[in-house]
Amino acid sequence: MTPAPRNASPTTVVNAASTSASNNTNNNNVKSTLPLTPLPDHYLVQDDELGPCLHGLFRRQAEQTPDRIALASLTKSVTYQELNHATDQLAFMLMQRGVSKNDSVGILMERRNEYALAYIAIHKAGGGYLPLDPAYPKGLLQDVLENSQPTVVICTQSFQDRLPQNQTVIVLSDDWNVCLDSISEEQQQQVAAVDQNDLDSLAYIVYSSGTTGKPKGIACPHRGSVYSYQYRLRQIPYLEDEENNNESSVIIEKEGCNVFFVWEMLRPLLRGQTLVVIPDNVIYDPLALANFCDKLQITRMLFTPSLLEAVLDAHGNASKTTASSNDTSNKQDICGKLACLKTITLCGEVVTVSLQERTKKLLPNARIWNLYSVSECHDVAALELTHGKYGSRKYCPVGKLMEGVEAHVMEELPDGTLAKKAMGEVGELYVAGPTLAREYVKMPELTGKRFPTVQGTRLYKTGDRARVLPNRELEILGRCDSMVKVRGYSVELRAIEAAVMTLTDLVSSCSVIVQGDEGEDKFVIAYVVLANAEATCRKVRLALKAKLPHYMVPAFLVDMEELPTHEVSGKLDKKALPPVDLTTGQVVGRTQQTTHSDAQDCTVPRNETESRLHSLWCEIMSMKQIDVVFDSFFDIGGHSLLAARLVQRISAELEVDVGVVELFSHATIEALASLILQKQQKTTGNDTALSGPAMTQRTINLEEEVMAHDTPEAVNDIAMRAFWRSTHFRQVLARSVLMTGATGFLGSWLLHNLLQDNNIDVVYCLVRATSNAEAASRLQQAMQERQLWDDDYASRVQVFAADTSLHHMGLDDDDYAMLGTGVDMVVHCAAHVNLVYPYEGLRSANVQGTGNVIEFALYGRVKKLAYISTDAVFPDGLKECREDADMMQYAKPLSEGANGYSQTKWVAEMLVNHAKERGLPTVIFRPGNMGGVGAVWNPSDFNFLVLQGCIAVGAAPVVDGWIMESTPVDFAASAMVKLMVDRDNLGEAFHVTNFGNCHTANEYFDALRGAGVALESCSLEEWNKRVLATESPDLNKLRNAIMGGATASVSSMSELSTLNNEKFAAKCDALGTPVPKITLGVMRGYLKDWRKAGLVASISPKNTYGIMGKPLAGKVAVVTGASSGIGAAIAQALSLAGAKVGIGGRRLDRLKDLASQLTDMDGVDKVHPCKVDVTSREEMETFCKDCEAALGGPIDIFVNNAGVMFYGRLEAMREEQWHKELDVNCKGLLHATACVLPGMLTRGSGHIVVTSSDAGRKVFPGLANYSATKFFVEAFCQGMRLENADKGLKVTTIQPGDCRTELSQLTTDQEARNEFAQSSQDREFWLDPQDVAGAVLYAVTAPKHVGVNEVLIEPRGAPA
Repeated sequence: MTPAPRNASPTTVVNAASTSASNNTNNNNVKSTLPLTPLPDHYLVQDDELGPCLHGLFRRQAEQTPDRIALASLTKSVTYQELNHATDQLAFMLMQRGVSKNDSVGILMERRNEYALAYIAIHKAGGGYLPLDPAYPKGLLQDVLENSQPTVVICTQSFQDRLPQNQTVIVLSDDWNVCLDSISEEQQQQVAAVDQNDLDSLAYIVYSSGTTGKPKGIACPHRGSVYSYQYRLRQIPYLEDEENNNESSVIIEKEGCNVFFVWEMLRPLLRGQTLVVIPDNVIYDPLALANFCDKLQITRMLFTPSLLEAVLDAHGNASKTTASSNDTSNKQDICGKLACLKTITLCGEVVTVSLQERTKKLLPNARIWNLYSVSECHDVAALELTHGKYGSRKYCPVGKLMEGVEAHVMEELPDGTLAKKAMGEVGELYVAGPTLAREYVKMPELTGKRFPTVQGTRLYKTGDRARVLPNRELEILGRCDSMVKVRGYSVELRAIEAAVMTLTDLVSSCSVIVQGDEGEDKFVIAYVVLANAEATCRKVRLALKAKLPHYMVPAFLVDMEELPTHEVSGKLDKKALPPVDLTTGQVVGRTQQTTHSDAQDCTVPRNETESRLHSLWCEIMSMKQIDVVFDSFFDIGGHSLLAARLVQRISAELEVDVGVVELFSHATIEALASLILQKQQKTTGNDTALSGPAMTQRTINLEEEVMAHDTPEAVNDIAMRAFWRSTHFRQVLARSVLMTGATGFLGSWLLHNLLQDNNIDVVYCLVRATSNAEAASRLQQAMQERQLWDDDYASRVQVFAADTSLHHMGLDDDDYAMLGTGVDMVVHCAAHVNLVYPYEGLRSANVQGTGNVIEFALYGRVKKLAYISTDAVFPDGLKECREDADMMQYAKPLSEGANGYSQTKWVAEMLVNHAKERGLPTVIFRPGNMGGVGAVWNPSDFNFLVLQGCIAVGAAPVVDGWIMESTPVDFAASAMVKLMVDRDNLGEAFHVTNFGNCHTANEYFDALRGAGVALESCSLEEWNKRVLATESPDLNKLRNAIMGGATASVSSMSELSTLNNEKFAAKCDALGTPVPKITLGVMRGYLKDWRKAGLVASISPKNTYGIMGKPLAGKVAVVTGASSGIGAAIAQALSLAGAKVGIGGRRLDRLKDLASQLTDMDGVDKVHPCKVDVTSREEMETFCKDCEAALGGPIDIFVNNAGVMFYGRLEAMREEQWHKELDVNCKGLLHATACVLPGMLTRGSGHIVVTSSDAGRKVFPGLANYSATKFFVEAFCQGMRLENADKGLKVTTIQPGDCRTELSQLTTDQEARNEFAQSSQDREFWLDPQDVAGAVLYAVTAPKHVGVNEVLIEPRGAPA
């Protein structure tokens, strides 16, 4: 049999606005599917009533609609005929490899078209499919394979290496012609002969992790799937099957599938509709998902309620952003792009009435269905919510049960028997019917427990809380197990219990429950039996804050003499635990109530101010009680948005102004109350305003913090000795690496370079996320945004959702154990960088997280730890800090004057040092500012933020001595990876800094000016004000940094510590990659890249000099003294005004650099650099002729800018300097005039501009000889002007006052300079070179009849 044609004409998908049947020759819009007949109303139906197995249903559909589109994506479409033929091909390949009835076949690939191909082919071969999640860690994948024993695994190339070598594998690709074997007619008949009617044969095995973390395989027959599909096709029909659908035409739907993929993907293919596979990197990105649905016009899709909530929330946030920015485009109109959805099915969680109402409002075109479905029993019930009105109810019902499915709400009694609950009562849901799974694979005990037989009926114990409503509809109320939602967070109660039970010196037993209604006002309560007389609930709470995220710390801790148990079973009786009065925090029924003692778990308010603050904090944070002394705003989940709300409420209700920064620095209720009382006391003059116990703000003792978080008991002596013993025999290679912070800027580059090392097999990345899939998506997106992602990385990177600040870094025990014994090296790059937050706000992420990473490095086998610290661990004001410095000496100055980030990073580094002293192999890197590569820059880099801010506000601060240090991130990451993998560097600390190769901020600002950026010079204070006054969202991070004190004063900026990187530089030299220099040319290259990428605004001549258009187009201009300063600025101004410019000076390298940067600017015609000494008549003659030849015409404008100046008293008799000033300032002008004047007079036009000085109008002490030369210049120019006024010649002298250039630096007599030069650095006493250039441009663009003879331009504060 010949293969089906690959390029068959695709079916025209006909939607509601499509063409009629008459213009579709393929007849695809005419009904060609058999009508759906009603199912029997009982589940003990005959198999011939129900229909064939899943593959039989698909084959029948494919034969009915061969030319319709079965699979569609952005790049490919597959017809039913093609898919049917391809699945036959793959099915025969499976049969050749031994697949037969009831055999399992694994599928290991991301969600893609080939998944559907594999799924159907497995059934056609007689087997059951076995989804293998690509996010499985290696250990879990091995467990699943060993448990299920698949005959074959079908995968894509990127996942083949993850499978055992003895596993039979078929590798698929998107080119089915290549990856599938051809099939003969006889072979196709063999495939067709496979049994299609045994509904009890295996359809699939799906794995999920149980409460123990061990995977359990759920084996399900065809019967349940077929029954459920047949029900759903009737209950939630496609538009083609609607009763009122026009018989002459149809609407072929596109169903998008990703969530619950293996259950959802087959349904559209059983009714001739189109399946669209939604990629994994799209599904959890609301905007990307909306764009994808819009492009492919997806008409129906299944969401979890949480996913739909996230999409609707993103739409709301985008709408607010659009409204605030006056953006009338619909780029962010997420719900508008989802208007194509006609049917939305919600499944997997309870659906709240509020979500139903939001969906109706924002997606009015869609029908909304609530589906209750469970892996072990497939679909149970469904209800359309579109027109439902549920009033004050919290949850939407899931509808009446599917025909033939039984539901029993029961309660397990203490003796283990089940008692049925009355209608309306809440209990656990048990399901019976035709859709139940066979078993848990090789787990008979669990199968018996979860599938009990009661009075002859086999049931499934769902673990869901439910009730049956009077109208017989089912309402699901949440889970019976320990996973609950608290304040919007998913909280695992058993994880809290486990954390409490690690406190063996405080607690002997514990039980954790939640109290309150599902979804709102729920609070975690821990009942503890204290271990000894010294233990208290308060000590337990404080200890838990170091082990659990804020939302998992119990709202209440209740001390118990013993935990209640059942008299019959001896099991814990949670129902007998005493309830807590949520309004008072006290146990109901207890007679002895404490008010202020260490026996309480929280310090209660002790005065009126604390009491009022406590109420506000609890309201804003959605909490019932907060410790007024020990609960930091950050410890309980505070962040910037909540802080803004809190200070607004404080201001309104306590009538005292408190800023966000003040809240951050007074982060407990006690400290904030003390601040408020002090403010009130100053306002009222009342010395008695303070009441209650004395309140003092806590001071951070960094040395004590190190001791508090140090874990010396984590050291495994035998494992430590084994590691160091191994280093005697070989270079310890890091075959597997665990990395944190890989989504950060430096972290992404480190990961990229780790993956460039062929010795590294795999990198395990820990990423903050709610699931492994989301974590993987975040990581890939971060790498792609920085142009670092390579598809080959997918097979070498394993991503885990984790949080280093949590116990076991937020990993489950199995993953932690697997990584602890399999990893060779740890790269800890994760950190919370915030220059505003105090120590308490960053301790959890930076200190506790590092402690947990160290503990992991010592767990199982000892691992090398590469710790990414920061240059901020040194206090300000130090110079040339050494890499081997004793860091303990900085504890006190950092405690007293540093920000929270510096403090937490210092403590974290000291923890690493302590671990090193106990034997842990470490290498520490202290990076400074990481510069970008091309257009890829860290949007939080301080240097970038400052430069971006300068460009945005058109001004730059004058801060002498501020070195703007930067190291290109690609170089830094490459060097760091090479150093960290080399055992010779163990125990070392390296400064990944570049102070010796960078310029001052003022020089970089001048470089920007030289590249066409109009930057006014101003004081740091004025610059701060301008930035803070802007409303541009691009400057949010810079404004936050300024408010946090990053640019507090000139002294703080100029006294930033510098670091000696001698060891790092030597290592880089040895590697053949010296630390790069960040020259002014490099900075201008950065600016060019930023402009191209849209990171900063482009410039125009009007923006820079106030000139519109190109008034000097076609003119040839020549400038001497153009190597820097005023001459370079004049050359730039003339170029931007359209002139072709020749530039001359003694430093050819600078001239070429200037020419290069000018020609890169938009609209610049031509710039010709040439070395020249103006004191040489011959060189000047050559220079002028060379410029005329290169620029294609005679010189129209000649700017004589070359000049020198020396401060000195005449009595010092520095005759050499006198003659130098005469030669350059006077003879240079004469030589220039001799070269250009004759030609200009011959042509009857020309303009000679001479940079003179205000010293040419008034003699200044200390500049007698210089003033004399400028008087000569003025006299010579005045005479030339008078003699040639009637010959078309213009002569202009520019007389600038003090200007920020290199001119004054030529002076060797520092005593004279100090005496006579301008001493103030204030803005009003200095010109910028661009100011003078603007005067020149004004003169040379004046109308032909206007002669601008002299321009006196001086700083406003220093008139001559």
